[in-house]
Amino acid sequence: MLSIVPAYNEAGRIVRALRILRASGADPVIVIANGCRDGTEWRVRSLGDPRVEVLVWPHPLGIDIPRAVGAAVALAREVPHALWYDGDWIGDVRHELRPFIRKVEHFDVDLALWDLGVDQFPDPALNHLWNKLKNSLPFGNRLEGVHPSLGPVALSARLLRAVPLSDVAKPPTLLAHAARLGMRVEVLARCPLARLASAHRVNGHRRAVLEAVTGDTMEALCILNNRPRTRQFAGNLYIGAHRERRWDHLATLVQFIRGGA
Repeated sequence: MLSIVPAYNEAGRIVRALRILRASGADPVIVIANGCRDGTEWRVRSLGDPRVEVLVWPHPLGIDIPRAVGAAVALAREVPHALWYDGDWIGDVRHELRPFIRKVEHFDVDLALWDLGVDQFPDPALNHLWNKLKNSLPFGNRLEGVHPSLGPVALSARLLRAVPLSDVAKPPTLLAHAARLGMRVEVLARCPLARLASAHRVNGHRRAVLEAVTGDTMEALCILNNRPRTRQFAGNLYIGAHRERRWDHLATLVQFIRGGA
């Protein structure tokens, strides 16, 4: 299983995150260092671990675009599964991560998620849309405490080949695709969200990310119901950090990755 680690200015955290990953059996690992100005890539290289690679891009890609870059790498390398693990998660979750990796591979799961005990979000629109999406999914009763934009996630090559790469950067849409394709979705690990010990972000950034996730969830509902996509709900257009997603850079990176495959 290839592990993908998005990283944006994580020099103070990336080494610990990678050590937790490697101690959990992740092999190989590729860090997507995008727009870093703090030497993140050099901290990765300082580990001297031949099973940890780093792909450096000079510009910030925006939220979740590195997930799509990692998906392109996974497809080019023809790995059966890929794991996404953020470069700022420094909590010791080895006891959860090790069996998670084994179960994904052993049971050949298409979309594997974590129960992080998150049932409510600080936004009524997101709560409404997320509950509506869960209730519309055939496996929705297993998604209590889960949201695909939070925590580690693993995808099969089958799912990656069947969905647009751009939707890997919109995690809720993956649930809709998996449901429509009849693929296997499982919750294979449980721990409180705080155990991941992610970096604290300023309130403005958190609000922008929350708004982007709300829009992504609305898009997922559109896919599931075979309707034209929209990010609009109840008269509001949910953009937020979605406007920072660099689709142009994603296209360039995908061409580079496919050319080097």
